[in-house]
Amino acid sequence: MSVLPALAQLAPVRDEHAWHFPNTNLHRTHVRMRAWPTADGAGHLVVATDFMLGGGLVNMAECLYQAAVREFGEPVTVVRHFPAHTMLARGNDRFDLLTLDEAGVARIQACTDEIIKLLGPGVLGFPGDEAAADGAVTTVMPQSVQMARMQAAALRLKQSGHGTVVGRDLDAASQLSLGTGVLERLADFLANALVEDEGTEPGDARERKLEKIVATLKGQAWELVALADELESESRARR
Repeated sequence: MSVLPALAQLAPVRDEHAWHFPNTNLHRTHVRMRAWPTADGAGHLVVATDFMLGGGLVNMAECLYQAAVREFGEPVTVVRHFPAHTMLARGNDRFDLLTLDEAGVARIQACTDEIIKLLGPGVLGFPGDEAAADGAVTTVMPQSVQMARMQAAALRLKQSGHGTVVGRDLDAASQLSLGTGVLERLADFLANALVEDEGTEPGDARERKLEKIVATLKGQAWELVALADELESESRARR
């Protein structure tokens, strides 16, 4: 017997790529949130995809469940999703059903096979990924493809003389929080560049210079975190 409810329709009624909710420290945790109406009065099925920002959904399972209840009311079925090849999913996408016990502590039950059977292979991966028709994990594209995707996304975000290419749908705190995650990962990517040439003096100098650049980028990322927290604190004070 499936641990998931039957659906009233296969198309989600909500698909938000940067849905946020407060974590235990009252900071924002961003996820991709998709919601489907269920049959037989079972409320909604909510699937949250972890972007691995800070504590993510590993340490924030209770907060995610509570946020889903606030958003959709009860009953609600909450599933967290770790895409393939991330630290917590490794080779295959992983889906976990979340429930809270009487003490408010999250209980976790694997439901990967059930969720793929219920929603199809399109539920797999990160936003924009194309899952194989049979639900199998596809090969992760090489660095050049990933960087091309990042460049294309950055071009769409770029301000031009004719205004913003894409519509603004993020508040300032979310802009800074999500941008920080990208900056930190980009710094890690640059840190792995092989600029040292087999122990030569010029190679050693390049290595030291790159280390300084990466450290500066990561330092600025923390400044952005502090700025986002300041905005969020002011927003909470006004509420």
